[in-house]
Amino acid sequence: MSSKQASTLSVRSLLASLITFVCIGIGAGQAQAKWPFMGGQARGEEGEVRAKSLYIKEINDRKFNNQVLKSEAPVVVTFYSDMCEACRALDPIMDRIAGSYQGKVKFYRILVDENPRSSQRFNIKKVPTVAVFKGGKLMGGSVGYTPGETLKERIDQAL
Repeated sequence: MSSKQASTLSVRSLLASLITFVCIGIGAGQAQAKWPFMGGQARGEEGEVRAKSLYIKEINDRKFNNQVLKSEAPVVVTFYSDMCEACRALDPIMDRIAGSYQGKVKFYRILVDENPRSSQRFNIKKVPTVAVFKGGKLMGGSVGYTPGETLKERIDQAL
């Protein structure tokens, strides 16, 4: 085999590998958008991103006042970032806690990277931050990864 043939074969192999990689990546992205248990987020009506939980809804800066500050029920908001390991570790804990307060307290998550107004308004400097609101006022919460029992205690104290 000549060096020209070897070079052509090498380029073809590289190109085939690249195409396979891209196709697998696109397929995984579609699967993640469709099935949140694979690490993606499900999309609701009008393309709105829903949280990965049955009990916790995703909100944004536009909805923050109505959903959180004007709520008659107490509200717990987790300020998070997709790049934050502690935030991902806190997700299942917050889901369990939200399930135990079902019907009594509303739970939301807000992505600080895409919603800077709400995080600036409440001086959120680190993520995850769990904030408890009652009657439109910030009552308490926690900063950083916090064990479930401690979070539950802080939520109860704030209520």
